[in-house]
Amino acid sequence: MGKAIRTYFGPRRQEVSQGQMLLGLYDGALQYLQQARDQMLARKFATRSLLVNRALEIIGELSRSLDMKSGGDLAAKLNTLYLLCSSRLLSASETMSVDDLDSVVNILTRLRSIYSQFPGSLERTTDAEQVCLAENGS
Repeated sequence: MGKAIRTYFGPRRQEVSQGQMLLGLYDGALQYLQQARDQMLARKFATRSLLVNRALEIIGELSRSLDMKSGGDLAAKLNTLYLLCSSRLLSASETMSVDDLDSVVNILTRLRSIYSQFPGSLERTTDAEQVCLAENGS
């Protein structure tokens, strides 16, 4: 995992499990998105753009960390979902659409909630697949 993890966890990343790292990435993205929302409502364009870009970096890291070979269909669906999130964030940033931003927050919050119930295991696929199906329409 790359820059987003180094930025968020710094030197203690070796002390963190993969599940904790995943939750931390979701937390970081959600934190940036809440701040971006506040900046969007305050019409502070430059700061909003920076915060959205940081969230996009984390979402990109989540996508790159997927094991497409062993993750099978779920990994592919999560990747599509992360692409959808990225697309909506780019749209939100361009159009100042709080609704697009909120839809990404909703998706990431639901995924984070699923994984937080099983912090020692990333094998909880059924609930994550339901989020993918609901959002992707697959």
